[in-house]
Amino acid sequence: MSLQLADAEVGDISDIINTELYPIHDSGHVRLQALIEHARAELAEDGCCLLKNFLRPEALEQARAEGQALSGKTFYSVPRSTPTSPKTTPPCPRMTRAAHSWSAPAVSSPAT
Repeated sequence: MSLQLADAEVGDISDIINTELYPIHDSGHVRLQALIEHARAELAEDGCCLLKNFLRPEALEQARAEGQALSGKTFYSVPRSTPTSPKTTPPCPRMTRAAHSWSAPAVSSPAT
């Protein structure tokens, strides 16, 4: 596993993204199609979509460590809108509503 997020040389996307839950590498996968539909519905509802467990825990920790190490070089501001809603908006309601998080549909493995 070569997991260095700030490095352009990432070995495999599945080192960073939970591709079992979010199969973004397979455009025809049933779960990906369900995820896209879910994300579109959430964005249409209130302008945000929360993808729980999208990053693998190791990748999330690495990103957190990189962010901490670079924190002295950053500019911070409190966002007042989302990319899909230019008006001033409250924080994403999904951050506090776990019941709205996406659950991957059950998909049986193909017979071998």
